[in-house]
Amino acid sequence: NHTVKGVPGFDLRNQTEILTLNDSYSTFFYGNETLRIIDNYHNSNQDKPLSLYVPFQAIHGPLEAPPYAINENNITNNSYRLSLAGMATVLDQSMGIIFDKLQNEYKEIWDNLFFWLGGDNGAPSNNHANSNYPLRGQKFTLWEGGVRHGSFVGGGLLNENRRGAE
Repeated sequence: NHTVKGVPGFDLRNQTEILTLNDSYSTFFYGNETLRIIDNYHNSNQDKPLSLYVPFQAIHGPLEAPPYAINENNITNNSYRLSLAGMATVLDQSMGIIFDKLQNEYKEIWDNLFFWLGGDNGAPSNNHANSNYPLRGQKFTLWEGGVRHGSFVGGGLLNENRRGAE
């Protein structure tokens, strides 16, 4: 997020003009931009492979989520934890929309897809919203809780014997 010539914008390095999103929630923006790229790829000649790097900012500080997502997660009185749960809800919904489109509308792309969802570090635990349990440590430490995170792979290119069951 930065300002150029007095205009606030987001530098996405996608050869577009500076975007003004008027306080849009970034998870929605990244999800919609991903869908736009997939649609454009589907409508092109597809003679080159598609490679996407989608750096969702969720789940990350500042802990902010749309009110509907926070309200869906009435699980605690901890406002930090509620915001974190709301962020996870919106990320899950955005990823679900992308995967639904690929699996149902663009099966030929899904069948040739390998995706990896991962994070960049362990969570901070100073606000009691996050936990790296059973790992020791947190973000900014060299303990496993600071450098390890959840990750999973999927897509049509993943061998059947490597896929989990629902």
